[in-house]
Amino acid sequence: MSDKPRTDQQVDDAVTVALLRALERHGHDRAVLSHLSERDQAAVFAAEARNRKNR
Repeated sequence: MSDKPRTDQQVDDAVTVALLRALERHGHDRAVLSHLSERDQAAVFAAEARNRKNR
């Protein structure tokens, strides 16, 4: 792990991805995101992409 502290954005992204993974582990697929607005869905996917990039 880096010596630099995580930014608030990185923490938020990690939490979002952790929630997605927990939903998937409990048998829910990404269809649960269909209840979100398009803007919120885009934010979730962007958070996931940033989280992958920051690994």
